[in-house]
Amino acid sequence: MDIRIVAIHEAGHAVAVERLGLKLKAVTVVPKENIGGTVHHNDTLRRLKRTGDDSDRERLKAERVIMLCLAGPEAQKRFDPNSDWEACGESDFAAAAELSRHFFGEGDSAVAFMEWMKVRTCDLVGQNWSLIEHLADQLIERKTIGGDEAMLLIKRRRAKELGAEKEFDALLAALHVDAKAGA
Repeated sequence: MDIRIVAIHEAGHAVAVERLGLKLKAVTVVPKENIGGTVHHNDTLRRLKRTGDDSDRERLKAERVIMLCLAGPEAQKRFDPNSDWEACGESDFAAAAELSRHFFGEGDSAVAFMEWMKVRTCDLVGQNWSLIEHLADQLIERKTIGGDEAMLLIKRRRAKELGAEKEFDALLAALHVDAKAGA
């Protein structure tokens, strides 16, 4: 598969992690078995399955994870609608559907909920497209990026787009963080 498509897909997931306030551990475009890349993050899905908690608080957490799952295929579809984004996102869609079923079962409300999550994810990807492209460029060049560094890349790029790059760098300097890591 084209490395740019894999990078866009994984960057879509990673940017969603950052924008939704989740914890990113790493992102890579190094193929493993039959997958082109992966994003490692705190796995809320496993904890939900373990506890069986279906409270409103947990549903809101699940919504963020569902959007994270859908963001990779959505970014890939936006980049190249003719790519095999549905097949590439098969495990992503399965994880999102499993979370949805946990809260809504198999009925009409589950279908409507997933459609709502798709709309929200499409908006999230569109609003953060330049961040996704920037991170994808970095992934193509570096192949694997640790979570903290990927988060820094995303935040620094966002600061630059908002015209606050100097302030961001000053804050990093005050915190003794290498500002060039996010360049």
